[in-house]
Amino acid sequence: MPLGTGATVLEMLPGVKYTINPDLFFANTAPGEDVSISQAVPGPGATLPVTMPKQGVLASVDFAFVGSLVVAGGNAITSDQWPYNFLSNLNVSINGAADLWNLFGIDLRCLLHAMLRGYVDGTDVFPGTGGGGDTIVPGTYPIYLTWTLPLAIDPTSLVGSLFAQSDQSNIIAKLSQAAMTDLFTSASAAHATITGNFVTDRMKSLFVDGTDCLRKPYTEYQLRNSVDHLLGLPN
Repeated sequence: MPLGTGATVLEMLPGVKYTINPDLFFANTAPGEDVSISQAVPGPGATLPVTMPKQGVLASVDFAFVGSLVVAGGNAITSDQWPYNFLSNLNVSINGAADLWNLFGIDLRCLLHAMLRGYVDGTDVFPGTGGGGDTIVPGTYPIYLTWTLPLAIDPTSLVGSLFAQSDQSNIIAKLSQAAMTDLFTSASAAHATITGNFVTDRMKSLFVDGTDCLRKPYTEYQLRNSVDHLLGLPN
């Protein structure tokens, strides 16, 4: 799998001849989702680093913001970046190489609609409409925003996925929060305050059957046994 500059593909492979067998790979793996990671947003213009679990073959990650908007002292008028560029930048690096994904939150939403034609969102909650120009009167409003990062270009072949189950694979997602003047007009941004948490959720992976999705630290034997089974090697 192509993983980008500086990435380690596999560690501790058996010292015998083996072949890549996609059919056997899919027969001996099962999809799974890792637990959520919830952290307070870093503040306007700041960045929050999130370390991905070193587990499985990472195919996609869902990010969310759960919080509220408080408007006080006057109306808040949204800009053309509202609301999805609240995630002003998402940078995903592996082993220090920051060339994997580097984009705006609104780019991820555009990508979602390009991949899923006719997609209609039924979960996200925010005052006003996307694209700006709305006047939000004083009050408290719940916000729930989601972004999906499809690491795998093809969810079947897993092209573009990241092999995370290795001590050498350090995958870090940096989530940047937009300045309030980016989300609202400069004259009204001072009336708006957003608080809440970034949630890294539904980290979809493939796991080798029989490993019980063990978290680190695990023994070299457990990992090697998983790889032996994956490649169909004799015990």
